[in-house]
Amino acid sequence: MKKSKIVPKQTHESDRIVNYQNFKEMDQSPEISVALNILSSKCISKNKRGDVMKISSNNPKVKKALKRIFHNTLNINSNLEFLTRDLLKYGDLFLKLEIDKKSGIHDVIMLPVDELHREDTSNGQIGVSRFKWDAANLYFEEWQVAHFRLLMDSEKLPYGTSVLKSSIKSWKELQITENSKNFSDVTHYQNKILSSLKVLKQNEQSDIRLSRYINRLQQFIIVELRRIANIHLYFLGFDNELNNFELTLVESNK
Repeated sequence: MKKSKIVPKQTHESDRIVNYQNFKEMDQSPEISVALNILSSKCISKNKRGDVMKISSNNPKVKKALKRIFHNTLNINSNLEFLTRDLLKYGDLFLKLEIDKKSGIHDVIMLPVDELHREDTSNGQIGVSRFKWDAANLYFEEWQVAHFRLLMDSEKLPYGTSVLKSSIKSWKELQITENSKNFSDVTHYQNKILSSLKVLKQNEQSDIRLSRYINRLQQFIIVELRRIANIHLYFLGFDNELNNFELTLVESNK
């Protein structure tokens, strides 16, 4: 059997890094910063007990193991909203999973998005990837990194797409307009940005679209949280219990 060769995917790599810098600068604009705050808070809400996610399993040991990693190791009730904000801003989020065979995932380290590269197999085989951390000149196997990504544009694969991508043009026009001190145009471009981010409410239909959009974003988050859970369970020896659980983010009430 011919061994698959892992090669870096060069398509969109240079644009990706440039866009990350654009998104970082865009976050300095008050209207965009507020919009990201709104979207992330709607994606990650809390129930009356302060939990952001419900964990279910018919195996008490599996449920206990998952509660330990999500509540103790990842501390998602405090951390998931700000992690989600970065995911929405960049379209990608990389977490290095610190793992040992006895305790499974015992720590996570957030890695800089502009220093990580995902390399997939040259024959397109699903589930075989690795990551390179440029700054440290290190390679990680697929199971060593949690790659959260907003898969909203197939042309950007294997990376995600920022929620800010559609606002770049309006943001640049806003910068020019603010310098010209044309106040009516400033309002126009501010509204265009907020509208493209779906946080400018106009009517009931807008609320419905926003709700569906939030639900879609939540699904991307859940996909990688499930993957983290399965990696953890595997190293704890729950080989036959993989996917014997449900993770559900609390619905937005804001």
